[in-house]
Amino acid sequence: MFRAIITMMDVPTAMGQLAPRIRQLSRGGALLIFSCLLLILGPLAYLWWRYDLSSTWGWFAVLIGDGSTAKAEVGAAAAKAGADDATAGLILLLFGTGFTLLPSAVQIGMTRFVSVPALGFLVKVSLGFDLITDWPALWQIVVQSAWYDTTFGWWPLAGLARLIVTALATVLASVVIQSATILVAASLLYLAGAIIAPGDRPRTRALEG
Repeated sequence: MFRAIITMMDVPTAMGQLAPRIRQLSRGGALLIFSCLLLILGPLAYLWWRYDLSSTWGWFAVLIGDGSTAKAEVGAAAAKAGADDATAGLILLLFGTGFTLLPSAVQIGMTRFVSVPALGFLVKVSLGFDLITDWPALWQIVVQSAWYDTTFGWWPLAGLARLIVTALATVLASVVIQSATILVAASLLYLAGAIIAPGDRPRTRALEG
C-alpha cells in the first residue's frame, strides 16, 4: 500500500517518462490533448484546494490568529524595519502560502529519494501531516450522510464503513488528486512547448508501389 502511494506521488519520474512521448506528437495532436487537459485542470485544482490545501491553510490560520505569538512577532519585526501593517500582512500571506504548499512540494519533489533515510523520513512526515489535516473535513462530510445508517443498519458496521470511506477519500485528496493536478499542469507546459515550437518529427518512408 505504501509503495503504491509513493509511486503515485512520484510526479517527476512520471513526467520524465511522458516528456519524450509528448515531443513525438504532431502539433495538432498536442493541441487536442492540451485542450482536453485544460478542461480537467480546473476541477482537479478545485478539488485539490477544497480537500487538501485549504485544510493546511486552516492550520496556518490558527497559528497566526489574532493574539498569536507568530503574528505578534511578524508585526513587531515589520514595525522595527519601518514597514506598515499592510507589509506585515503581505509577509504573513506569503509565509502562509509557502506553509500551505510545503507538504505537497516535499512529497512531490523528494519522493524518488524516499530510500534515503533523512529525506525518506521527511517525505513520510509531510505525507502524515497531509493525511491528518485532511481527515477532519472529509470525516464531517461522511458523518453527515445518512446513507451509511440506512444501508448497514447496525451502527458498528456503519461506523466502520464511514472510517474506511474517509480513509480512502483522504488518500485520494492527499495523494491522487494532488499528484494528478501537478502532473496535468506540468503536461500542459510540455504540450504548450510542443505546440509553439514543435521539434523535428521522424520522417516516414513513402510506400513503394
